[in-house]
Amino acid sequence: MATPLTPARIEQLKRAAKRMVREQSIPLHEAQQQLAEANGFKNWSLLQKHALLGAATKPLVTPPPPARVLGSKDRYYLHGDQHAEHPTKFFCRSCDEFVEAEHFFAKHDQRETLQRALNAINRWATRDPAQQALRPLGAPNLLEAPARAQAAAHEASRSSFHRWLERQKGRNSPTGDIARDILGDEGFPVTANTYEAAEAYLHSQFASSAAVKALKGAWLSFQTAQKRTKAPTAGGVAEG
Repeated sequence: MATPLTPARIEQLKRAAKRMVREQSIPLHEAQQQLAEANGFKNWSLLQKHALLGAATKPLVTPPPPARVLGSKDRYYLHGDQHAEHPTKFFCRSCDEFVEAEHFFAKHDQRETLQRALNAINRWATRDPAQQALRPLGAPNLLEAPARAQAAAHEASRSSFHRWLERQKGRNSPTGDIARDILGDEGFPVTANTYEAAEAYLHSQFASSAAVKALKGAWLSFQTAQKRTKAPTAGGVAEG
């Protein structure tokens, strides 16, 4: 029986899969399969889909504020925040302690730790004023600038197909299913602008024949949409 999953639990499982890859020297897809089965799912894609469906049906709940840092009575620190009194120290939310600057990329995956910092900063901006007052406006954060640069680079690198999928993820169809799977897969090459590149990735992850079929259908729908909005190229084929 599948166990209830939350976004936080999904993140834990993702980290656990990467840890298994490092410690057991196994492919990522094998680690994900083991974790999916351990949690009552046939495969990793179904596990992620279950979490997305669960999140869609649950009422939005305001997450609790970040834990108060021990020894700091009137200040909250976000991931990457500089210590107010010790400028060479920065708070690592993953480790729940103040660390040297080099710790973040030496001990944690760079992309993940930058994304965590940006998520924390963006969420903090939505807090009520009383909570926001517990962190000085414009508090120095070691990771904010590179995190925003990473996010901008990622957005700029997305292919037109990947952007099109963003608009299909709410559909109750094979196209909607493959869109949610791809958008939820952090390893999918967002720059892929040909069907062959996207298909090659699915095969590298040992995707099912149904997933490959859904991808092909999505790609054909994407091409049709492109032809409606773009003039043909010199060769007579709409850009994909």
